[in-house]
This record gives sequence, C-alpha cells and structure tokens, in this order.
Amino acid sequence: MTLTRSKLRLLVESVLLEGFKDDQRYLIEEFPEHAQDLESLPPKWISWLTARFGEKPTRPEPASVTFERALEAIELYSPRDAAMGERYRTNDWWRGTVDTAFPDKEWSSPADPMSMTVSDMLELVRLSKLKKPRIEVDRSQNIKKYEIASAGPWKIYEAHDRESSCNIIGLKPGTDEPRANICIAKTDASNLFYKYASEYALFTVVRGDDPTAIEDILVIGFKDDGTPEFTANPLSNPTVAGDNHPLTPRRLHRILGEHHDEIMSIMSNHVLSRSGPSPARQKIDLAARNINDFNDVLRGISKAEALSLKQAIAAKDGISPEIGEILLSSTDDSVRQMLAANRSISHDMMMNLANDPSLMVKNFLVSNKSVTADVLDFIAENDDEDTILMQVAKNVKTSPETLGKLIRNPDEGVRVWAAANKNTPSKSLWHAARRETPQVRRAVAQNKVGDIKLLRYLADDPDWEVRKAVSENWNTPDDLVKQIKAGGLTASLRQLVRRMV
Repeated sequence: MTLTRSKLRLLVESVLLEGFKDDQRYLIEEFPEHAQDLESLPPKWISWLTARFGEKPTRPEPASVTFERALEAIELYSPRDAAMGERYRTNDWWRGTVDTAFPDKEWSSPADPMSMTVSDMLELVRLSKLKKPRIEVDRSQNIKKYEIASAGPWKIYEAHDRESSCNIIGLKPGTDEPRANICIAKTDASNLFYKYASEYALFTVVRGDDPTAIEDILVIGFKDDGTPEFTANPLSNPTVAGDNHPLTPRRLHRILGEHHDEIMSIMSNHVLSRSGPSPARQKIDLAARNINDFNDVLRGISKAEALSLKQAIAAKDGISPEIGEILLSSTDDSVRQMLAANRSISHDMMMNLANDPSLMVKNFLVSNKSVTADVLDFIAENDDEDTILMQVAKNVKTSPETLGKLIRNPDEGVRVWAAANKNTPSKSLWHAARRETPQVRRAVAQNKVGDIKLLRYLADDPDWEVRKAVSENWNTPDDLVKQIKAGGLTASLRQLVRRMV
C-alpha cells in the first residue's frame, strides 16, 4: 500500500503524540501532586521536563533542583520565551547582556529553551526585566587608583568621572543596585556627578571593604578654598550620607569619630595643593570644546539637570563653535545668559547673541567686559529697548558715533548715560549743555573728558545740582570751584544773561 503525504503526516503525529502521552503519564505517576499542572502543559514543556526528570533523563538537573522548582521556572519562562527571542535578535544591548551572562551557553536563542537548565531560565527571566541603563559602567574598573588616602577603617576616594564614581560606591553583592542611594552613583536614573563636580571637589569616604549601612558611604563636597560645603540648598547639597540626605557638621563628626579631623584635613589639603582644576572638572572643561565629551557629560541625566550642566559649560573658556551653536539654540534663557556673560566667547557668538530675543541675555552681553564696539553699535542700531540702550550708552567701548546718536535719544535715561560717557564727542556734549534737561546737563558736568571750557560754561548753569557737579569734577580748576562755592551777585547776573540768551 502506498502512503500519501497526508497519511504519512498523520502517522508521524500519532507516533509523536503517543510518545508525549507516555512521557506525560510517567511524570504524573512520579509527581501525582502536580497532575493538574502536567495535564495542561504543552508537549514542548513535557519533553523539557522528561529530559530532566523522566524515566531515563538525558539532561538531569543537579540534586538541589526540585521538580517544583522546574515547574516554577516553566511558569515564569513560558509566557516570555517568544518575546525574549525577538528581543535577543533585535536589541544589541540586551543580546550583549545575555551573552555576557552566559559565555558558555549551549542554546542559540532564548526562544529555544530545550537545552536550558532551570537556572538558565530563571536568570533569563530576571534579565528580561532589565532596561538599558542610562549610563553604562565597566564594573571591572579598578578603583584603587582613585584612592587618595586612608584613616583608620576609612578610605578616601576622588572620582575622575561619572563611571569611576559609580564604581567607587559599587553594587550590593549579587545585585545591580548601588551600595548607597546617592545621586552620583545612579545608572538607571539621573546621575548628577558632573553637576556637582562643576562646582565642588567630590570625595567619597568609605568604611571598610563591605559597606552596608547608610553611614558607611559618605560623599563630601569641598569648595575651591578648601572648606567643606554644608550650607548649600538641601535639594542640591553635595555633602550627603548613603541615603542621599544632607549631612550636618555635627553628624559628620559623629560618624567619622576620632578620624574626623584627619580625614577633613586630608581632603582640604588635597584641594589646596592642586595646581589646576580637578580631573572631573577637566572633563567639563573638555565638554566646552569637544562634542563627544559634551554628549558624554549630558548622557543619562534629566532635562533639569542637563540645563544646570549646560549653564556650567556656557561659562567655560574656549567654547568651540559646534558647542556654541548648541548652547545658542537652548530654549532656556539662562544658558544663553551665561554664554553672553562669558568673556572668552568668539565674536561670532557675540553677534549672534546681539540678536537674541531675551532682554536679559542682551543685558549680560552689553555688560561683558570683552564685548566689542561693533557689537555695541549693532545693538544700538537695531534695538529700541530703553534699558538696553542705557547699558550701551554707559559702556566705555561704545563708539563716539553711536554715543553721538544716543545723546539725542527720546529717552532721557539713555541721554543721561551718553552724556556721562567720556567717549561722547565734544560737539554732542556742548549741544546737550545748551539744550538739554538739568538731569542731562548734570551728567555732562560729571563727564571726566576734561573739557575746561565746557565746565566753565556749566559753572553758571541755572540749576544748582549742575553747578555742584562741576565743582566735584576732578578736571575743574580750583578757581572755578571757589567761584561756584562763593556764588554771589556776579554768578547770578551771568545766569540771568544766559537765561535771556
């Protein structure tokens, strides 16, 4: 008799099904208390159990692994195996995590558990719950090179970067959790190491080789003058215990005990003996010049903390054009304000900031001691905001031509500041002395340009405050000062003639 393909398939299925039934019956006889579970398991898992607990096991488990433990592994694993197989195929980070955890694995994919042990399956279930950390840390890094000293049971470390900060604090044995809940050790949430390192020298003080208590791991921030920081805002304090709560001087003294003074002295001297910025702060300096370092220090932190770090970078010397473009495009005015106040920024950045929509940004720019005359001229030409124009009129770098225009500005405050600027042309000052309000004439009288003829003219001004300003100008001759102070009929007659003219 010739078998058709369909009949052959039915025959094979019948044989396989009979084998499955035999295996299932054996397991039920051996473990009757789990009969209900075994009756509902698909053939794949009956085969998996048979290979480990069947009549002739081909993949026996260690004696410590019970049948109940195997059923628990199936219950946890079976709903996830297809999803884990897909994640292993498409997610490079998770595939690397799995391959690192199972360097000698016999199976090729989590979707194929037949050659897995119970411990393999349970570990994969644990790994399936992991998310890619915001910050990846090489835990094999040796922290000895970051140790600067020891005192009694305490070791004092100074991290050079965020990763070494995480490694110094370390993980709880057998877990992925940091030994202390400190913000400079986080990998799965906002890590604030660079935020604090931009302001302080950060020291990690650890008690013993296996710190477990909240007070076994401390972080102490030192200012550049070698003093510890205890008074910062409680929400941004660098000196904390292992629970990330701020330390007081009294509590720190109690924790460190007899070693307190020695440890504090070691850290203070370490800060004061430095010839340059700390290694961590050097990293932030590099972030102002190199896009890779910039992206690295901002990686894995919240938007709020990224903003704080951008502000610190915007104040650094030597900002590259590429980093400058990023900072200039910040939607938060405070970043652009810090950039505008930075004396080392390029002329191109200044011209860009001269067009900034924020009044405060332009105020910072105009007050920048490195601002150039052409930037000030551009602002005066293109801005009509009185408070900005007053700052331009006040600046000693503003060109005479621009000051000559500003002294005729409709706003009196602008005219006053232009009248007081020593770079304002003499012709413009004479015009103001003859035509302007007492407030502007007083500013002309205070001008240090030293025009004696102009001072003599204003010595007869009808307004006493103007005459007083002339007498207090260091360029005014002594005889004129005496004349102003003497007053009298002659002065009154001269004032009358001027008013008539």
